[in-house]
Amino acid sequence: MSGDAPPLTRVISKPITYPPVGRCIYCGSLGDPTLHDEHIIPDAIGGRYLLPKATCLECANQTHAFEGRVINRLYGDGRAYLRMRRGHKRKWPERFTIHVKRSEKPTIGSSLELHENIDDFTAQEISLDDHPSPMLAPNLIPAGIWFRRPMDDTDFRLASLNIATPPDFWQRARRVAGKGNKVLLGGGRKLRDDDFGRFLAKIAHSHAVASIGPGSFEPVLINAIRDLRPMYLSHYVGAALNGNTPVLPTEHLHTLQIGQVQFDETGERIVCVRVRLFAVYGFPAYDIAVGAATDTTPPL
Repeated sequence: MSGDAPPLTRVISKPITYPPVGRCIYCGSLGDPTLHDEHIIPDAIGGRYLLPKATCLECANQTHAFEGRVINRLYGDGRAYLRMRRGHKRKWPERFTIHVKRSEKPTIGSSLELHENIDDFTAQEISLDDHPSPMLAPNLIPAGIWFRRPMDDTDFRLASLNIATPPDFWQRARRVAGKGNKVLLGGGRKLRDDDFGRFLAKIAHSHAVASIGPGSFEPVLINAIRDLRPMYLSHYVGAALNGNTPVLPTEHLHTLQIGQVQFDETGERIVCVRVRLFAVYGFPAYDIAVGAATDTTPPL
């Protein structure tokens, strides 16, 4: 993990509302009265991009399930520290539960762990002022499509994690856990291996539809978003192609960019969306292939 990202500070993005779609952008079903608005980036993490009348109830329930797991597991503690908006006008609680493991061999500093087994950890009630409140961002390898690798539906894996924290993070961690002990990140909440890949796929697909319109490309991420096999997540979702080049923080909370990649040997054009969540903290960017360009795809 890297602790050199800018400290967590409150950032509010400018809202953008796109024209309504009038059909589900995931399964294609019609029925205007039953369609829901789609938050391209979830409102729970400060997303302000809204695509009206764009998802049916069944698909909304599917996307909300994996979005909830990702948000709670990777961003939940940081959201509390930043006082991000909660659904149904709920307020943040005054007390939080964290899990601490006492070390048999005390060392100079405290440390962090991210896993789901909390058996060796002791629950501890603390105030938000004492909460370490880390926010995590996975690193990925680039998607296979850019290197013309054969399509493969192997499991989607997170390579490593970045971390952004309050300025006084280590002081908070030591107040809670003491020196040489371990603080469990993510509260032991379960995260499916493919949840983060599906999370990025949903953001990229819905942003492409909002930006260039439904039917303007041949989508390839629908199976992944709807939890159908084959997903081919590792083929379409991965790190930014210039991932070895440092990407500097911006003043924007999140950034989305759409473009296309053309393969010289075949002339095939792939619509691509670059997603950078919590860009203001220097978190990594991801390049997601959302589909093949067609004759109706506008210039990108």
